[in-house]
Amino acid sequence: MELTFYLSVALITILSLLPWKYFFKKFIASVLALFTIRNIRKKYQRLAHLPPALSQENLERQVELLKTKFPGNPLVWYYEKALFDLERDLR
Repeated sequence: MELTFYLSVALITILSLLPWKYFFKKFIASVLALFTIRNIRKKYQRLAHLPPALSQENLERQVELLKTKFPGNPLVWYYEKALFDLERDLR
């Protein structure tokens, strides 16, 4: 019982020292990225003129190819690049 008390006090102390502003900014950025990816998926489906399952599969395949071709970029970048490539191919 005493050990858990001391561990919880130590954890609370450590958590109070962490820069919460940094974590909050990272959280907001990740939520915005998820919404951006969702919007890109919808737009990709609309432009590809494919059924939803095929469109999703095609987009995921494109993202995986882009990840191997251009490693180290954020996930949103790959989705934006796949959408850009589709829009370019439709011109």
